[in-house]
Amino acid sequence: MTSSKENILQKIRKGKAQANLWNNVSEPNTDDFFAKSEHSLIDTFKIALEKINGELLTVNSLEELQALIGDLFSKTNLVCFDSQLQEMLNRNKISFSDTIDKSSNPTGFITCEYLVARLGSVLTSSALASGRELNIFPEHQVVFAKKEQLVYDIKDAIEKIKIKYPQLPSMISFATGPSRTADIEKTLILGAHGPKKLTIIYQNFD
Repeated sequence: MTSSKENILQKIRKGKAQANLWNNVSEPNTDDFFAKSEHSLIDTFKIALEKINGELLTVNSLEELQALIGDLFSKTNLVCFDSQLQEMLNRNKISFSDTIDKSSNPTGFITCEYLVARLGSVLTSSALASGRELNIFPEHQVVFAKKEQLVYDIKDAIEKIKIKYPQLPSMISFATGPSRTADIEKTLILGAHGPKKLTIIYQNFD
């Protein structure tokens, strides 16, 4: 008779031997449930983001981007792990740290995988330089994204990330606005489990 322990071990071995089941999952067609927006993708994203207390800053040239970086970060305690973003900050002579001091209430500067226009959501993953901690710890999270990262719906983002990573990262996360909860006496609290403020810098040029 097989022991309970051996039964469990056999199930674990079987599960590990199976192929990545993610690629066999079919995503629902949300067109069946939601009317397509009449706005452009970026306007759809902006409307959705602002409804959930997020902020969108669109830049249409390198000069605008450099000016915005200077204005936004000149007086902040900034943390950035991404080498390309660090180069951007260095060009603008913006000081930053590549480690998190949890007592310093820092602003995080990260990239993302994709932006989801319909919901105003940001898709991040553990494969990004920000990893896991910088995605959730800062009170103010600033996300840098390019126009090719903007998609309409969750299913579009999932399809693209499956192509980008044949072996999916250990964590993918959709963040929709600043962290919030109303668990206590139905009072809305921002920043309960993550960033209290969310800003998206959207690069609308090549």
